[in-house]
Amino acid sequence: MVVLDFLSRDGIISRNAQSLLKELVLVNDPNMMSILPMIEGPESNSEKGFISKLYQLADRKASEEFDRLFEDCSIEVAKSASKGERADKELTKERSLIYGEVEFDSFAVVLRKICSGFSKDMAPMDRNKVFYDIGSGSGRAVMIARMTQDFKTCVGIELMENLAALADNIKEKYVAGNYSEKLYETVGKDVEFHQADFLKFDWSDGDLVFANSTCFTDELTAAIAERSKGMKAGSYLVTFTKGIISDAFELVEKKRYVMSWGPATVFIHRRLGRNGESVGPSDLKDWTDEGEKEIHEAVVEEDEDEDDYEDEYSSGESEEESEDEDADEEDDTGSGFYSESQASNYVITPATSVNSSFECADSSAPNTPMSHASSVSSGRPPRVETGSPGLRVQNPSNFPLSPGMRRVHAEESLGGITSPKDTMLMQRKRMRGKKMAEAARSGERSKLFN
Repeated sequence: MVVLDFLSRDGIISRNAQSLLKELVLVNDPNMMSILPMIEGPESNSEKGFISKLYQLADRKASEEFDRLFEDCSIEVAKSASKGERADKELTKERSLIYGEVEFDSFAVVLRKICSGFSKDMAPMDRNKVFYDIGSGSGRAVMIARMTQDFKTCVGIELMENLAALADNIKEKYVAGNYSEKLYETVGKDVEFHQADFLKFDWSDGDLVFANSTCFTDELTAAIAERSKGMKAGSYLVTFTKGIISDAFELVEKKRYVMSWGPATVFIHRRLGRNGESVGPSDLKDWTDEGEKEIHEAVVEEDEDEDDYEDEYSSGESEEESEDEDADEEDDTGSGFYSESQASNYVITPATSVNSSFECADSSAPNTPMSHASSVSSGRPPRVETGSPGLRVQNPSNFPLSPGMRRVHAEESLGGITSPKDTMLMQRKRMRGKKMAEAARSGERSKLFN
């Protein structure tokens, strides 16, 4: 108990994680008991191994509560609700409204890395932080943030009425089922869901804003890039598949993780200070990075053709809709955001663009309100030749990088992907990461302890 309190005070684990782990200690959980000897193990491995296992145990316990909360609201139920409303409102061709959800384990890692970044400059972490999910669907990302981290408030904003209603039901169950009693007693427990257009909602007070942007249109993502300039210095914006282009943000990290539809590239951006200075640590990583390494390597090392993901997840879409989305992919202008292929040389490991013709990211901007984003200029971001021969990259002067990402780029200039052709070949490699995604969706998290 004393060790858990010490780790939470130093920001290595969250207070909510401490509370969940304490419960495991009280019931003599065998996995919890098995790692206690690691505290006195060989000095070279004991700390990293112990903290890594604590992360896994805390995530496992939180995921059990999460699964119980969503047992009547599966991804399939939410997907059906989304597709039904889009059909009723004749919005089936709005690719920004295509539905998809985060995967618990991967998103928990992303949140932990960012929240550990908060606590490096202020231990314990300032627990007045606010989390937003813009385009929150049935509320999964909001509840993962609520159960795993110590945010004061977790807020979801969703345009689609059916999905917003599902999220409201989840909140009612969260309150009535006393789920908050599992959380640390002095940590905020508030959850809010709003049925609204997130481009007309004020989320500038967010310390961590998340957008599942895989299927967002260029106009919508450009509008998000513009609105995000109102966020405070040191706050974070997390996007999927497409990274934001803005002189107000630095790219802190770009990596691929398993999500409900397969591998997705996660971009972590941080708001720069008033004078363009970096506010926060140069690198974001888990205290040991061990939990992240398992998830990340499973995607990167087991390659399978991305067309398999398109075939599997586009089965619910009409042929006409899929054709329109394919055409949009071919005519990607990259306004406001850059795609994975456009920025492949900033990635820690080579990324692949996720096809948009399957049920993936949910959005909060339908056909009619889209016009208010159309004033944002479009066009591909400038490119320059740099590094080794044939290496084409985004111009760092137009897109600031954190010191950690600049180091990664320098390393890849010497030995990474060096041409658009190499990038294309990498995108066509076969990825067997689908197996990892299926295992994650089926709840086979016990494999983390093997």
